[in-house]
Amino acid sequence: MSYFKTGTGRRVLVTGSAGFAAPGIIKELLEAGYWVTTSDRELDPNSPGRHIVADLCNFGEVTELVEGFDTIVHLAATRMAGVRPASATFENNMISTYNIFRAASMMGVRRVIWASSCGIMGSPMGDISETGWASGVLRPEARAVPTKLPYVEEDDPRPMTTYHTSKVMCEWLAKQTQLWGTDTTFVSLRYGNMCYPEMYEEFRYSWAHPEARFYHLWNYVDMRDAAQACRLAIEADIKGAQEYFITAEDTFMNVPSRDLVKQYFPGATVNNELAEYGTLLSIDKARRELGYAPKYSWRNVMELD
Repeated sequence: MSYFKTGTGRRVLVTGSAGFAAPGIIKELLEAGYWVTTSDRELDPNSPGRHIVADLCNFGEVTELVEGFDTIVHLAATRMAGVRPASATFENNMISTYNIFRAASMMGVRRVIWASSCGIMGSPMGDISETGWASGVLRPEARAVPTKLPYVEEDDPRPMTTYHTSKVMCEWLAKQTQLWGTDTTFVSLRYGNMCYPEMYEEFRYSWAHPEARFYHLWNYVDMRDAAQACRLAIEADIKGAQEYFITAEDTFMNVPSRDLVKQYFPGATVNNELAEYGTLLSIDKARRELGYAPKYSWRNVMELD
């Protein structure tokens, strides 16, 4: 297999290259000197180098696709609940990720980094934003009302949609694949709500309506920091199957985090080390093991009202 040389360094395949997150991540990898090949279901005229059209739900295609790469950045997925029927979302996300994990293990790929979601921790709300369920309302015991914050990776996920369920099951699949004896390392990046800088102004609505976004604990991550985390996950000295929350250091709210918890989750205890506006999804593990250090915050470019 030949490669379009875009730099010096390890060979990286990025799936889902036409998606929301891919451009920023590809840019980060190219600037760091990686050889990047992209893949999606359609031709991508914006690809910076070689682009391969592939159906990730076809195991034979995936096996050919991943051959010769050192690292796979797996971004391809139905990216949220509600945009497709629930069964289609689950089928696409599970089969494509299984195929990537299995083919990577068979073909000797060193590492797979893939996009999970902070949303797997669930929601204290009672609605389900997707089709395919009888009532569309969660039973009270399914609502994920936090009892301690910030969440850490060891806390049990409480997915509320098939989209989030697929992410949880893919994390389990990564662990199980490790037990089957592969040398491939799997890194799940539990991304917060990804934002490009031009999207920061949208936060003002939540300042007036905090309940509109409290289901994700008001988290966000600048796309440049999301890209940094992906590169660091390629380079870090880690093994096995790992998960990391990846958010900004702060929430997108103009109210201190403890005040938000007190108002919306009065029964929850709060870690004494939580910063005034600190994220409610701990990024300490990513700091320690990946060297993750988010650089960007809306507070540096917007004025508080």
